[in-house]
Amino acid sequence: MEKNRLNSGLIILLLVIGALTGLSFLGGFTLNGHSFRPVRLYSDLTRGLTNSTDNFPDDSLLWAQIKSPARPATVPEAVSETEPEIEPASVPVSAEPAEFQPDSTPAPATDSVISTIASPIAPIPQPQPAPATGNIPLPTETPAADSTLRMRRVPIEDFSEDGSGLSHFFAAIRRREELGRPVRIAFLGDSFVEGDILTSDLREYLQTLYGGRGVGFVPLAPVDIWRNTVSIEHEGWQTLSSLYRDQSAPYLFGGQCFTPEAGEARITVRTTDQRQHAETFNTASLLYTTAQPASLVYDLGGSGEKEAALEPGEGLKLFTATRPGMRRVDFRLLASEEFTGYGLFLNDETGVCVDNYALRSASGIQLLRIGANRLAQMNRLVPYDLVILQYGLNVMTPERQEYQTYTEQMIRVVERIRQAMPEADILIFGIGDRNFKDEAGEMVTGAGLIAFIEAQRRIAQETGVTFWNTYLAMGGRNSMRAFVDHAPALANKDYTHINYLGGRRIGLSFARSLAEMGEQY
Repeated sequence: MEKNRLNSGLIILLLVIGALTGLSFLGGFTLNGHSFRPVRLYSDLTRGLTNSTDNFPDDSLLWAQIKSPARPATVPEAVSETEPEIEPASVPVSAEPAEFQPDSTPAPATDSVISTIASPIAPIPQPQPAPATGNIPLPTETPAADSTLRMRRVPIEDFSEDGSGLSHFFAAIRRREELGRPVRIAFLGDSFVEGDILTSDLREYLQTLYGGRGVGFVPLAPVDIWRNTVSIEHEGWQTLSSLYRDQSAPYLFGGQCFTPEAGEARITVRTTDQRQHAETFNTASLLYTTAQPASLVYDLGGSGEKEAALEPGEGLKLFTATRPGMRRVDFRLLASEEFTGYGLFLNDETGVCVDNYALRSASGIQLLRIGANRLAQMNRLVPYDLVILQYGLNVMTPERQEYQTYTEQMIRVVERIRQAMPEADILIFGIGDRNFKDEAGEMVTGAGLIAFIEAQRRIAQETGVTFWNTYLAMGGRNSMRAFVDHAPALANKDYTHINYLGGRRIGLSFARSLAEMGEQY
């Protein structure tokens, strides 16, 4: 009989606890150029007993950098004082804010600009449909019955030489009745917007104003098979990812492409009633490429199956089927040896379409694996008027202060998109607040976040595109903690990801900033 070794497990456990305890006293350290976060094994027990050193830069430095656009006369000057507001911890806000002074020159860093630029944003109502021409209506309040959070008004910064950073997008909005296609927005991001979080409310607001229906892009085999706008069933697809698998595959904005496994591959998409303009759509389009003949069987809203031949050839192709008022589509691809698919576009022929291209764990750098020619082919089939880049959760770390390599790579990303889509405007959507445990066991904003925001802003400056500071819109320092503690919660307890309620606040706050910038055009 073998010797009883049950005690070995206890000994190993004690050794591990002892090693972690020792590391807890060591703190953070750097080894071979890699920074390691400190181990805080007993942080829950010592919370409130330890005073940590606070070397966090003041948010006013970020506010001071913003070039303040002239406030349109239609912007409400005041909001109800009875509506409660979440204030992030440790952010000084003047009790008597100074008058807003439009100025194209950034205020000195020593000035307190929080009180002048960061006026609370009022709740946003369901807007009335906008006329075909004229200014963009400003959102003023939120339709949510549980709305208790007033976001902060953050202008979109325009780093183009002539101040025309979003001129093409707003021109498309004005001319939407004569375009012969939807005004398209591509929203590229990471898990922050996975599941159509944030983009579902941005889309709903814009479609209420300017028309259009449907959720836009849906990958053929998404990880987030249940969104608040659609539910998705799929089988028979092999996923190729620009993050994990064959990096030479023909990727596009979504960072993934899909090939059929042995036999058939299918996808079924059903809409929900969570967003009025996402309940129905008129067109369903499949984006694909195939070197061999393939057969597609499809059913539009229960109208019966039809079969279509997908002709082989070079480059990307778009198969489009139409039927008014669809709520469900079924696409079934019969076996094909050299077929690569991307996803379905579910929308109308007019109005506004917002395509969510979320890729979990993405940094944005994976977009360099997309050839400019392939992007240009995509743009001919589904031309975009605005491309939004929202990344950062998988890059920034709590203490890191240097992002030069990332900055250089993302500048290349922006330049590649501009080369392939010269008519599309580009906006850098800044990283939101993210909290980590400090030495005292409190959840606080990581100092490295400010350095990363500076890197994102530098990308916009050096490429001459636009930038929106999500961190400041949320409330700045420790605002993620406020989102988590809010009732009902607006973010998850990982202190990194927002939920649908938090996404609504941020999405509509961005919509307001977009609308205010539209006033300038």
